[in-house]
Amino acid sequence: MNTLKVLCETVRAPEKEKKIIHRGSRGLNFRDLQEEKDFQDFLELRDPLLGSRAGARPRSCSPRQASPPRSRVQRSSTEKKAEKSRHLSEEALVEEKSVTLPLLGARMLSAVPMALLYQDNDLEHVRSLFCAQVPEARVLEIFRVENATLAGVYSAVREAMGSDCELDLWHGTSSECVPNIVLNGFNRAYSGRRHGTKLGHGSYFSASAAYSTRFCDRKRQRRTVFFAKVLVGAWAKGSPDLVEPPVKDAEGLIRYDSTVDDLLCPVNFCIFRDFQAMPTYLLEFTI
Repeated sequence: MNTLKVLCETVRAPEKEKKIIHRGSRGLNFRDLQEEKDFQDFLELRDPLLGSRAGARPRSCSPRQASPPRSRVQRSSTEKKAEKSRHLSEEALVEEKSVTLPLLGARMLSAVPMALLYQDNDLEHVRSLFCAQVPEARVLEIFRVENATLAGVYSAVREAMGSDCELDLWHGTSSECVPNIVLNGFNRAYSGRRHGTKLGHGSYFSASAAYSTRFCDRKRQRRTVFFAKVLVGAWAKGSPDLVEPPVKDAEGLIRYDSTVDDLLCPVNFCIFRDFQAMPTYLLEFTI
């Protein structure tokens, strides 16, 4: 307490009145000590307020500039990587050729919208259906399939089945399969070559566009998915060993028309006749 009092009196005294103050054999000459660079540190060590009163450099009251938090730095780095990835993706899209060009030249595809029963623009309607289920995707192109031969055969199969249970479903596929499907329809002979046969050895369709995108070629930036009309008819529970739908009657003369993943609320369907489905629209998209 006495030391603090001596310090205060020494600091407040005018320069000409400051005296050399000693304290026993361990005395300190404060006037000489003020000229030393360690004086400020000495005073602040005892009392930060004394250091400022003694002519030491006052401390700033303004807040320090906070360095960016680590999470923000990491997020910024992530954003830069994402931006770089987008640029690379755009370049890859430009380099990749669309598989639809030859089909457009053969007039098997059309990009001209038309009015149907309940919408003025059929292409935009299909686009909105897809984007609602796959919001992270960006649709590049959308085409209507115009194959009169397929339409005629599909109509004949529908009459032969005698069923009006027809659904609009999605079918994801690789780009290299697109020309064959547009020209010749869906072929169940390809079943099981790249994907499983959970519901049987047939052609697969789904009410979920997001689920269908799993079966697109992920090595390409441009991916393809079909929107198709499918005659699902009466369905039964599917299994991997089926090469035909299960029998429907006791005599084994009538079979179901398709197999599904869930009898009460089916999402995925498998059909076993090649012309039991018809491609109606083709979408090219990227994620």
